Amino acid sequence: VAASNHNGARYAVLLSAPPTLPKTTAFPKALERDVFPLGMGRRGPIQLHVERLLNILVGGASRSGKSNFELGLAYTALHNGYQLYLADPQEITFSTNWNSLCAAPVASSKADFVRLLEVLQQEMVRRGELFKSVTKPGGLQVQKIEEYNRLVPQPLPRAFLIVDEANTFMDQRSVSETIADIARQSLKYGIHLVIAAHSWRSQDV
Repeated sequence: VAASNHNGARYAVLLSAPPTLPKTTAFPKALERDVFPLGMGRRGPIQLHVERLLNILVGGASRSGKSNFELGLAYTALHNGYQLYLADPQEITFSTNWNSLCAAPVASSKADFVRLLEVLQQEMVRRGELFKSVTKPGGLQVQKIEEYNRLVPQPLPRAFLIVDEANTFMDQRSVSETIADIARQSLKYGIHLVIAAHSWRSQDV
């Protein structure tokens, strides 16, 4: 019901309770190819195709669900055959047990994380060289992974870098700058960054 006063201000009066979110929701038993289940909204499940999935900053207090969100992304990436790069200074969300599932060992120290970023940069260079070898009809070079994969017999898998407790790694300016440099270029190569922390400083964002 909408009502207005003599000044023209309008007020909405709810005659029924607003829809609420469930306390818990199960990870889907069946996943559509290249579709990520991101959570539950008031109108039902929130899902997004990987082509529309950008780089992600995750923020929230302890026990707010950051780790579950990251794990859901990691499981979905593996389900789709994507490459996985993981970092966790506490080795709780992502322990060394994940090493056999990843394209590189889980980074837990700052030195490990710097090396992991170097591996990711090398992978971007490799993919860039592959892009130069493929042209679209009309002779123009491919510019993004979707174009490349449509034209080659062996498509490139997408890749995900998921970083838990990122504040531990990002107190060095050079690390933040390297992440920013990767983020500016990564999506066209099919590399997605997921960076999670309890709080974000404006300069990091």
